[in-house]
Amino acid sequence: MDATKYGEREHITAQTVNSSSSKKALIVGDAVVSESVFQGKTSQKLSLPVELDGRRKVLRMNTTTVKNVIDILGAETISWHGRWLSLNVVNINGKESVIGMVLR
Repeated sequence: MDATKYGEREHITAQTVNSSSSKKALIVGDAVVSESVFQGKTSQKLSLPVELDGRRKVLRMNTTTVKNVIDILGAETISWHGRWLSLNVVNINGKESVIGMVLR
């Protein structure tokens, strides 16, 4: 049995994107709201089920990524199924962040 997947995180991080061969994620389901804690502050984020390099992952969407996707695909998340996102890592306020853009 290949135990690789048991040593990986479920959520996409900057490290996940940096080590990805494709840096492209396929949206495979509807978004759900999840809570996230950063520096002691709790916030709600959209979590999007995706497939990255053949592995199921969850993309916690930051505000920039949500706006990018809505601008191209609209606000209804069910219509995002089957679409591809290009994932990039950028430094925002000293923190590496994953930014997604819809591939056309």
